[in-house]
Amino acid sequence: MTFEDEFGDGEDEVHYENTFITSPEGYGENQRFRCADVKTVIEEVLHDRLDNHEYDPRKASTTSKEICSFVLERVKGLGYKRYKLIVEVTLSEKKGQAVRVGSHCLWNPSTDNYSSAFLETADMFCCCSVFGLYYE
Repeated sequence: MTFEDEFGDGEDEVHYENTFITSPEGYGENQRFRCADVKTVIEEVLHDRLDNHEYDPRKASTTSKEICSFVLERVKGLGYKRYKLIVEVTLSEKKGQAVRVGSHCLWNPSTDNYSSAFLETADMFCCCSVFGLYYE
């Protein structure tokens, strides 16, 4: 029997222990999902990306993915370490139609929340929602 067989190859294996913290407050102040801060981020990204732009159906998919990425990175910067973040963007051309955007989620109302913002220009509209689900 060799040393490596008995004690491994010299690399320490990391073992994490349970924290037993089951709410965001256990990690300090302002760890809860703050809807107003997230809404501000969404509005800033929507204005930066869509103001003074015309709707192009060939670029709509790429634009909505870029908005998702920008919003996600900016919201991560707010410091939500124990939250799973989901970003949903609906971008469409205005042609006199009515549109209703809805979402269903199963969550804990004491820790989970969402924020959304809407931007409308002369020829398009965009609705962006961010869901923050606390992960124990």
